Amino acid sequence: NGNLGAGASTSFGFQVSRPNGNTATPSGYTCTSP
Repeated sequence: NGNLGAGASTSFGFQVSRPNGNTATPSGYTCTSP
């Protein structure tokens, strides 16, 4: 989550994983998400 950057928080990581389709690894997908 710390690797995110512009206006990205822990709660954002969870929302990012949802649209991706994999809720198993939210923190992992947050890195790849814009």
